[in-house]
Parts: sequence; structure tokens; C-alpha cells
Amino acid sequence: ECINGKYGINCNNSCSCQMSNTKTCDNVNGTCACVNGWKGETCTIDIDECADRSGSCQEHSHCLNTNGSYICVCDDGFIQKENFCAECDDNSYGPVCSLRCSCGANFRCDKTNGVCYCKPGFRGDNCDIDIDECSEAIHGCNSGNHQACENSIGGYQCVCQTGYTKECDLCECKGRLNVP
Repeated sequence: ECINGKYGINCNNSCSCQMSNTKTCDNVNGTCACVNGWKGETCTIDIDECADRSGSCQEHSHCLNTNGSYICVCDDGFIQKENFCAECDDNSYGPVCSLRCSCGANFRCDKTNGVCYCKPGFRGDNCDIDIDECSEAIHGCNSGNHQACENSIGGYQCVCQTGYTKECDLCECKGRLNVP
């Protein structure tokens, strides 16, 4: 049996394999058996696991081919936390959440590109105008269930009309019998 990297009857022939990428060089004919991640007669062709879909990555990440392997990299707006990619906190954005948002109090920072958008319930160039969901009829209160809309800063709430109390998510009569 020949030492690694040699083949032939007297082990005088040198294998043409890229040894760092080779599992074995056949003792008889010098055929290369490549390690995972490499292919070709001499094990010099990197297998692109990302292109052939053998490199599977978790949600919010993408495959990045490396020599003989691949790695999963979190998408912009996400950062590696243990075994998953978590969304950036409210004040960060970009690659590995490395950039700081400069949005004001009523703004929401886009985790990918740092663009500032008004938080729900606000509008205007500086996001300083409270949207009155009640007067604009963009609320979820149901007057048929005896609910009234009450505006609040950045939102609204459904309150029961006088004489009614809230049970579950519906406003029901208080102190009245339901007689047909």
C-alpha cells in the first residue's frame, strides 16, 4: 500500500489530486476521491452549495458559498442569536444590526435601510400629528354592540356607551333583561 499522495505498482507515481481537498488517492490508478464540498478529477472545483440548493439556511438568512463549504448569513435587519436570526432592536438596522437609527419618538425605523416611517397612529413630516381614528372612521369599534370610539395619542380604544358594560370583546346591556 502506498503512502498518501502516491500510487502505482511501486508507488512511484504522484497523485495529481489537490491533497487538502482529497479524501483518498487510489493506490492503483491515482483516482482522486474528494472530501465534501469539492469535485473534479483533481478535487480543485468548489461545489457551490448555495447554487445547487444543498446549503439550506434558516428564515431571515441567506447562503454564502465558501471554499469547500458554505455559511448562512443573517439578512440585513437581522442579527445572529444562538441558532436563529433575530430582528434588530428598535434603534438598529442594516448588516448585523450594526447601524444606529436616527428616527424620532413617533417614527419607526426600517430594519433593512434605516428609513424612518411614522408609527401607526401618527402622520406628518415629523410624525407629530396624531391620527384621530374615531373622526376618520378608521377604527374597529362597533356601534351595533353599543361601542363608542375614544381617540388617544397614537391610537384609540373602544368604550361602552352609557348604560353598558364590557363583557369579553362585546359591550352588553348593563342591568337590562333580554326579553323577546
